[in-house]
Amino acid sequence: MTDNGSSLILKQHFDNINLDFAEVLIMDSQSARAIDVLTEPDPAIYSKNYISIKNYLLASAQYLVTPASYIKIKQTLANQIKTDGKVSGWDFSMFNTWIGGRFSGPTKRMI
Repeated sequence: MTDNGSSLILKQHFDNINLDFAEVLIMDSQSARAIDVLTEPDPAIYSKNYISIKNYLLASAQYLVTPASYIKIKQTLANQIKTDGKVSGWDFSMFNTWIGGRFSGPTKRMI
């Protein structure tokens, strides 16, 4: 394997681990920390396949931290979807189960 191949594999593992960690932080009521994980050291580190997943998790965490900013967060996410595409290749079943058990009404629909 070439160095470029090794770097790509390492980058994909970093994306997966970072996104998994952020998802767990959100479910553990640590949304502010999840925002830090998703935006540091540089949000540009995510490969194309993972950008839309990062955007969704980031929007969810931001909403939980500042629900009054819902309209702005939703518009930003909508613009990101136009640019980066919809989420694909990620299993949100655990996250969705958590949302269903933790929230109801408008909050459940907004996340």
